[in-house]
Amino acid sequence: MCDQDQTDMLPGSAPGTVTGAGQDGRLRVYARIDLDALLHNLSLIRDSIDPGTGMCCVVKADAYGHGAVEVAKAVTELPYVKYLAVATPEEGKELRDAGIHSPVLILSPSFPGSARTVVENDLTPTVFTGDQLLLFSRLAGEYGRKIKVHVPVDTGMSRIGVSPDDEGLSFVKEAYGTPGIILEGLLTHLSRADEAEPVFSSESVDQFREFCCKVAESGIDIPICHCSNSAAVHTISNSNMDMVRTGITMYGLSPSSEVTREDIGLRPVMSLHSGISYIKEIEPGTPVSYGGTFEANEDLRIATVGAGYADGYPRTLSNKGYVLIRGKKARVLGRVCMDQLMVDVTDIPEAEVYDDVLLFGMAEESSVAGGPAGSVPKAAKDGVGDTLGELQGNKGISAEELGRLSKRFNYELVSLVTSRVPRIYVRNGRAFLIKDRFGSRRL
Repeated sequence: MCDQDQTDMLPGSAPGTVTGAGQDGRLRVYARIDLDALLHNLSLIRDSIDPGTGMCCVVKADAYGHGAVEVAKAVTELPYVKYLAVATPEEGKELRDAGIHSPVLILSPSFPGSARTVVENDLTPTVFTGDQLLLFSRLAGEYGRKIKVHVPVDTGMSRIGVSPDDEGLSFVKEAYGTPGIILEGLLTHLSRADEAEPVFSSESVDQFREFCCKVAESGIDIPICHCSNSAAVHTISNSNMDMVRTGITMYGLSPSSEVTREDIGLRPVMSLHSGISYIKEIEPGTPVSYGGTFEANEDLRIATVGAGYADGYPRTLSNKGYVLIRGKKARVLGRVCMDQLMVDVTDIPEAEVYDDVLLFGMAEESSVAGGPAGSVPKAAKDGVGDTLGELQGNKGISAEELGRLSKRFNYELVSLVTSRVPRIYVRNGRAFLIKDRFGSRRL
């Protein structure tokens, strides 16, 4: 390999290493994952909890679309991150296969067919029925090991868990005495902590704390009692117990319209980019895209963009959304296709084929200046363009704004960016890794 600084190369420029790159090395679409922003967000969250309170970083759903392995590697460097959390045993196994040894909590029930995956990978399941206890007790004996479990308590979510009453207490006692089982934790999930006045969830916290006290009074010592989710960390002061679970806020997104990232000082971690593949001029009466739902009423200059709903750009943004090209808004024309979409660049005469197109997130310097699509932007190398509060106007398109336009949820937008979209990871202001489902390489 030559001595050229590879951060100055175009992602995909090494032949055959990144599927989807064009012949000149430019990528059709990519998601930039700013790990500096991730660590900044965790630092802010850490500053808002007691020094003795641990943190559980939620990396389920491929870290909300950001890439579970790389996110987990970054956050487990922090001494106060005590646990990772996933939704399924298979997600936990992915972390183990990547060499990540931190404790991993499975937030959802583990189906019997995946129980061996739990045990073989030293994962911590949530358990709240007798059948679950028996299954893991049997497997503990079979594998000759102890299995740590956490018991969820239902305080108003009506999803999973035991009730915070005598019946629930009986189950906790049963779990505590079950052979092969180590009862490490109790948890609850707050269903309305993201409200401006979280009265309901405050009452849920009180219920949970009272239940934990009853468990302690019965002679059972539970090392980890936890109930705070991302919103509760900031809205319910007495919810931060032995550990808090941070999910959406560590990715720099708002828990809700009532508890916003601006309130907390967060920086979005993901931005989604594509490029112009073609530009043409159309006359009045010319239809655009499937079904002809848009028809030009004047001469227009339109650009085809190399991203569609199979990449995670919502089809509900058809005739509603907009993108940024050279720092200017370009409205989406017609229906969003599976792999492409069309936008109006009539008022952006300087727009050219292969210009960067920002679909959502923070604008890179190259996006504003018109740098080539798929190149490692200067902002990715030097940390430019991440000033808090610039996700407006020509500086960016927030996931919250795009969610409003598409009638979807900001959680959905990042989580549903598909696996064929390469993720370019940035650390210390420089891009260092590109990964997609076809492979990965260092930059």
